[in-house]
Amino acid sequence: MDDRCYPVIFPDERNFRPFTPDSLAAIEKRIAVQKEKKKSKDKTVTEPELRPQLDLKASRKVPKLYGSIPRDLVAKPLEDLDPYYRNHKVFLWGS
Repeated sequence: MDDRCYPVIFPDERNFRPFTPDSLAAIEKRIAVQKEKKKSKDKTVTEPELRPQLDLKASRKVPKLYGSIPRDLVAKPLEDLDPYYRNHKVFLWGS
């Protein structure tokens, strides 16, 4: 999948996935692929960069567009909804 594409948004609980060791491995793999692309890429060509979505900013309510968080996933680590963070390892403890 292209790093710049946006995931499909469903108006239900399918948007919410628990963060697992496999999730972390997938992020690390995407980071490695992205680094390889940067090494082999022509430096004169610039691609537009993704930016974090403001409606998904930390400490804000999840927009209704994404549906409700399933009860079994409340208070558990989830994969990030924002496509910007697909290739980022971010850890916000106590923020």
